[in-house]
Order: sequence, then structure tokens, then C-alpha cells
Amino acid sequence: MTAQQIASSTRLDELRKSIDSSEYIHAAIQRIAHVLSSGLIDLAHGKGSGNERQRKRRGK
Repeated sequence: MTAQQIASSTRLDELRKSIDSSEYIHAAIQRIAHVLSSGLIDLAHGKGSGNERQRKRRGK
């Protein structure tokens, strides 16, 4: 195994252990909710990417 493969394998082992932690899962859900909420707020304030604004205009 190369050093990169070993590091990758070690990281995967760490993530496998973390996924069993309810605290880790709760924190991950909170991060996802925060990112999604921020994106929705940005869209509502007209800060979204051009694609979202075009879709919105077409839908009117």
C-alpha cells in the first residue's frame, strides 16, 4: 500500500467509527440544515446564481 492509500484507509476507518455516534450524526444534520437554509435565504434575497433567477423569472 502507498502512503496515500494508508491515509485514505485510516480516514475511512475514522469516518466509519464516527457514523455510529449520535452526536456526530446530529452535528452533520445541523450543518446540512444550515447550508440549505442559507441557500434558500440567499435565493429569497436575490443572491442566488443566475440559473435560479432565470427559473424564477420563467415561472412567473
